[in-house]
Amino acid sequence: TARVLSGVIIHHFFLNKGDKLNTLLAGVLKHNCVNFLSVVACLLIPSLSLANANEDNLRRQAQYCVEHRNYSCAEKKWREFVKLKPNEESGRANLAIVLTRAEKHKEAITIYEQLIDEGVGSWDLFANYANSLKAQGNEDKAMIWMYRTLAVVPNLVDVRGDLAKLLLKKNRGYEALSLLASFDVASISKGANPYFVDQRISIAEAIKHRETTNNHPGPSQLVPKLEAHFYTVVSANGADAVPFLIDTGATNTTVSTEILKKLGIVEPQQKTLVSVNLADGRTIQVYKIFVPELKVGPFLLQNVPVTYCNTCEALVGQSVLERFDLATRKEGGVEFLELKLRSK
Repeated sequence: TARVLSGVIIHHFFLNKGDKLNTLLAGVLKHNCVNFLSVVACLLIPSLSLANANEDNLRRQAQYCVEHRNYSCAEKKWREFVKLKPNEESGRANLAIVLTRAEKHKEAITIYEQLIDEGVGSWDLFANYANSLKAQGNEDKAMIWMYRTLAVVPNLVDVRGDLAKLLLKKNRGYEALSLLASFDVASISKGANPYFVDQRISIAEAIKHRETTNNHPGPSQLVPKLEAHFYTVVSANGADAVPFLIDTGATNTTVSTEILKKLGIVEPQQKTLVSVNLADGRTIQVYKIFVPELKVGPFLLQNVPVTYCNTCEALVGQSVLERFDLATRKEGGVEFLELKLRSK
C-alpha cells in the first residue's frame, strides 16, 4: 500500500513536469520503494543510471569519431564528456590527445601540463604531449618527453623513429644511431628482423656528409639505455657502423669474425692467440690484433686492441673505454652514459 501511495503522491505532484519525472516514477515502482525516505532514495537511482548511460554513449561516440579520423566530432564529444565529468582524468586526457591530432596544440599543451601537475601519467599522454611541443617549436622539451614515453613503452617504433630524426637535427646523430641500434639488436636477439635498418643508413649518411665539412666531433657522446644495456656504434675503413654493446665490466673489446669482415678489417698474417675468461666462467681461445683506426661513435681511435673469434659478441670493453671519462646520469626516467674522450 505504501509503495502504491508513494507512487500516486509523487506522480500527482510532478504530473506536469515532463517525461523525465515519469521515468523517475518508474524507478520508484521498479525498485520497491515502500516509504517516504526510500521514495526519495529511489528517485536518484534512475537519474544516476541516465547520467552513466549518457557518459558511456559520449565515450563510445568519441571513440567512433577517432577511429574514423573525424577529430572535430571527437573533440565535441569529449568536451561534452568533460562538461559532465570535469574531474575525470581520462576524459581530459582524451580531449587533449584529440586536440593534438586536430592541431590545436596550444590548448592541448595546457591540458597535458595540468594533468601532469596532478600526477597523471601514461605513455599516450606523454607521446602526444611531445608531439604538441614539437609542433609548437619546443623541440628540446619534446625530445625529453619522447624519451620518457620510450622509458614506459620501449617498443613504440614511431616515437623512437621521430626522436632519432630530432636528435639528428640537433647534431646528436650518433646518439640517434645508438637509439635505433639498441632496438634492432634487441629485436634480433628475439628472433625478429631489425626494424630501423633503412633509417640507420640514412642517418649514417647524413653524419658522413656533415663530417666532411666539420671534422671536429663534440666533446662527448650521450648513449641512452632503453633495452637494459648501453649500445654505441663502431665503424672502420668507411664501412657502415655496427652496433656494439658497451660493457664496463669486460676487459677486452671483442667482435665476431663476421663483423670483423663487415668493418673491412683484414685479418693479419701474424696474430696472437690468447685465452679469455667469460662472465659465465668459461675460458675460450680468441685472436688478438691491433686495428690501426677504429671509430667508436664520433671518436676516431688509433692502434686499438681487439679480440675476435667466430662466436664472439660485438662489445666495447675497457681496452677502449679506458680512453674515455665515463659518467652516468638520469634524465626524465632514462639513464644515459656519457663518453668523453680523454685529452692526450
